[in-house]
Amino acid sequence: MPPALPALHPPARPHNLAEDGYAIAIGCAFIAMGLMLLKQAGLVTGGMAGVALLISYLIP
Repeated sequence: MPPALPALHPPARPHNLAEDGYAIAIGCAFIAMGLMLLKQAGLVTGGMAGVALLISYLIP
């Protein structure tokens, strides 16, 4: 078996606060859009998304 080659990847650069905020905002937008589509279709999903969808039926 040949010896393992050293990794040629540079060390990872941590994200700054702006990149983290942007990622959280995009993630929230995707979740909101998915819940909206599920509500329009009358479907229910499991987990916290299902709980949020059920609560949205109770609160106008």
